[in-house]
Amino acid sequence: MSHQQRPCDARAVLRDVLRKEITSARLALEAVKCGKQIDGQMPYVNRAAHVLTVAAGKVSLLVNCSTVSGDDKTLDAELSLQGSFKEKDLLARLALYFLVTRGRFSKVLQKSTDPLSVDSFLMMSEWFQKRREKREFLEQNDKICKATSVRYLYCSPDLEWSARILQVVAPRVEDITVHDVGIAHLQILESMPRLRRLEIKGTSSDFLWNDLGPFNWNDEGRFNFQDNDPQDTTRPFWLKELPSGSSTGLVSLTVSLPRQLLLPLIVQQRRTLRELTLDVEIPETCADDLYDWQKRWSSYCHDLPQRLTELLERFSLPALRLVKLLRHHSIYEEAHASCFKQLRAVRRVLGPKVTVICVRCG
Repeated sequence: MSHQQRPCDARAVLRDVLRKEITSARLALEAVKCGKQIDGQMPYVNRAAHVLTVAAGKVSLLVNCSTVSGDDKTLDAELSLQGSFKEKDLLARLALYFLVTRGRFSKVLQKSTDPLSVDSFLMMSEWFQKRREKREFLEQNDKICKATSVRYLYCSPDLEWSARILQVVAPRVEDITVHDVGIAHLQILESMPRLRRLEIKGTSSDFLWNDLGPFNWNDEGRFNFQDNDPQDTTRPFWLKELPSGSSTGLVSLTVSLPRQLLLPLIVQQRRTLRELTLDVEIPETCADDLYDWQKRWSSYCHDLPQRLTELLERFSLPALRLVKLLRHHSIYEEAHASCFKQLRAVRRVLGPKVTVICVRCG
């Protein structure tokens, strides 16, 4: 394959090379699940990856995917092709994921806009600080009105101002990462018509995090929102139901949230959600030995398979194809058994159509 192959020609190349060895690619998926290297096991996918890594800069893959309703939706993923990282391996994994999920490569294009970023000193200031600068940021920043991607928006220091930023970017944004969201922020996020990729890290004081106690799937708040209590960790904080025929809906969701909010958020996005990343730690100690600030379900997530089973007994996840368990702490050799046990349990719950991996140990 020529090193002069242009990225714009990759559409036909990807289609041809991926069709040549679908069986071997699927067998390689099992190797990926076991944490083995892709190189040498996926020759055709690696060749396709090589075509894209010839060009410098950032390359985006725009993929057309047929949904269960028959409608065509798009999802895209961006990879940096600069530096000394293993872009080839990353892209091969991406290609395999789309292959297994029956995604179809259609275009390779360049991103035209950079993610919107907010000055850290401005973003982390309290509501009574830098008020003039915050007003000018909203009124005089042309980029905010055109942003399709927002990175690292911290909401808790100034809840009202951060909510206003979300309102301004809402009509166009497709990809957003937010920290410490409150109820008002969630209401804005769920109404964004083009939002496809959402990452939420933490909540404001609206929600209680001490959620290691019992949990009951109480449906009262689902039909009467006044019954929802964000401080009640024993039952779901139900969110607005998205219309079944609506174009609104997430493709990718990454979350670090209290249990009473995380599970209803998955339910809300169930019709379109294809990739789910859960911030869950392996339980390494008895819950009674934890400090109060550690008593979070995501830090001691021993019942994840049970909660997912309960969810699926009530709702289906027809579009889901990939679940990633995100572990922040190092997994020592003795913890691998616990991790693998949980992975197997989650795989049994979700079934063969969903690939389940641990981000830390592969």
